[in-house]
Amino acid sequence: MMRIKIGLIKISSQEFLEERIYASQAIGASSKKFFKVLGVLLMELLLFIPIALVFAIIGYLIYNRYQQSMIFLGPYGKTEISLMILTVAMSLLGILSILAYITVFSFSFHALAIENKGVFASLKRSYSIVKGDYFKILGCTILFGLTI
Repeated sequence: MMRIKIGLIKISSQEFLEERIYASQAIGASSKKFFKVLGVLLMELLLFIPIALVFAIIGYLIYNRYQQSMIFLGPYGKTEISLMILTVAMSLLGILSILAYITVFSFSFHALAIENKGVFASLKRSYSIVKGDYFKILGCTILFGLTI
């Protein structure tokens, strides 16, 4: 699926680059960059592991702390309400951290397709593009996510 986006990026960049890109060229570019796309996806996944571990540890600690309160036997007490608030807050924080992470690497496929960068160079280039306007791009990512 991500390989198809390379062809779409090539087609959409033709006006910016002032060159004509035909469908056969876009298909060829997406086929040639298959392993680089896999490399970028793998590196993004590996870089996300520490964030996922932090949320897994926090979730485990919350689960152990409130394990008895998860069995509903009567009216909600302070423990159950605090558990609900904590769960909603952790869920929102998790979603926000995923969106923040996606924002950092949002232009890695563009750098891969348009600038013919390698795996690490495209990740680095995406970071350097986003670095100046991070919160603006994060806001656009959240807005696009909400509209979808």
